[in-house]
Amino acid sequence: MFFSKFLLFAASVAALPSAMPSLEARQFADTIVKNGTFGEPFGLGRDVPINLLYPAGQNGAIMVEYQHSKARELLTVVSRIPVEPFDGFFPLEPVAYRMTVSFRNGGGGNFDLLKLDYILNQDKVGKLNIRNAVFAKRNTNGGISIATDGPIAFTSNSQQTMVSMNLGGKGALDGEWAFFVPLADAIAGGLTTA
Repeated sequence: MFFSKFLLFAASVAALPSAMPSLEARQFADTIVKNGTFGEPFGLGRDVPINLLYPAGQNGAIMVEYQHSKARELLTVVSRIPVEPFDGFFPLEPVAYRMTVSFRNGGGGNFDLLKLDYILNQDKVGKLNIRNAVFAKRNTNGGISIATDGPIAFTSNSQQTMVSMNLGGKGALDGEWAFFVPLADAIAGGLTTA
């Protein structure tokens, strides 16, 4: 009798994982993926995780991961000021991206999620190494400086290869962003010869 009850209990425990929803899958299902357009404001809804993907450049595309308790509006434009190599780094794109977030209902900060991603184009995967990529911003003198707004993480799986900067709850997207790899990786990836 005891043994049969034990077998029944063991079977019910074994069945639990398949019956319980995956936290990772639920988070992904709740995230809304949208396509952004340069030069057009995009409304970021409140309490809704949004991945906003912009059109791809020569080597990759930028994506904003966002969640906040209040509605916001993001405007991203392609800067006409060319991006040049600097300090041993070569630009992944010849342009920078200027981002401005408007706050209709109060100030910024207190984000639940705020990340900026650079996603490698599929035809560049395996050819161009972005593991050591850096994020940079145009400074007040018009030059480019390595951004220290948050930690950078590299991710590569069957779906995408990308680098992400986690801007944190108190972070800000505002500014003119550019993306670079070490010169050696740029040469190996065919971006430049010297």
